[in-house]
Amino acid sequence: MEPNFGKIIIEHIENIWSPNISKTDFKEFDMNHVNYVYYPDCQQLIMWLPNDGYKYQTFKMIDLDRSQMIIEDPIQNRLSGSIQIIMDSLEFLPAHYCIEVDMEEIITHKLYFQKLEPNIEIEEKPLMNPISEPVSDLLKDRRRYYDSAGKLIPDDIDFRESKMNELFSAQDKKLEIDEQGRSGTIHYIEGNINIPFDYEFGGGNCIVYIFIPTEAQWFAATGIPLERRKEIIEFVAVTIKLQKVPNSSVIITDQYISYYES
Repeated sequence: MEPNFGKIIIEHIENIWSPNISKTDFKEFDMNHVNYVYYPDCQQLIMWLPNDGYKYQTFKMIDLDRSQMIIEDPIQNRLSGSIQIIMDSLEFLPAHYCIEVDMEEIITHKLYFQKLEPNIEIEEKPLMNPISEPVSDLLKDRRRYYDSAGKLIPDDIDFRESKMNELFSAQDKKLEIDEQGRSGTIHYIEGNINIPFDYEFGGGNCIVYIFIPTEAQWFAATGIPLERRKEIIEFVAVTIKLQKVPNSSVIITDQYISYYES
């Protein structure tokens, strides 16, 4: 299929609850859980599920204009990590679409969007400058994420203080950044160790995200023992936050370090 470079407009979101379900036990999908990122030669539609991804069962995508089911998949085939779904939207034809993510007998999230013709431009929203907020304000509206094993994924508040001393005491560690427009490579340097991590600037409220090898890929990709993975990833996450995006919020998943406007 030829790529279609028409841009995407996110139209609205709907959450459908099953009867007699306690809404305090599960979270709804909203505009903060979706992002559309495009570059001259590629584009992605990205979703972050508000609950543990493995609690869901099915992923569907429907072409509303043609009344066709485009995709119907088990959710496990669509997850990238524990909560993230990334779709190459160059494959979508111009039309109105609905994506449905279903947690059977609990809640269904529906995302409605339109893929435009390539010659139609949309008004760009300027990237907002991160707003500095007191820690107490960040804690008030803090969103927590869990991996597929139910383990809490640390955010910047969790390791801000605990890693600060480690950061300044680890004088043999440093980062070097090769910038290439809206993407580039971050090099973790420690003695003879040089581990590259690719990064890309995001869109919406995502400032930038860094690609990291999963636990299964780690040793083959880096040559470094798996037990050092957490330490190195957190060093990269904290250093980039302090040096480049000090007022951002950080989320670490199995495949990404992502920075969001606070």
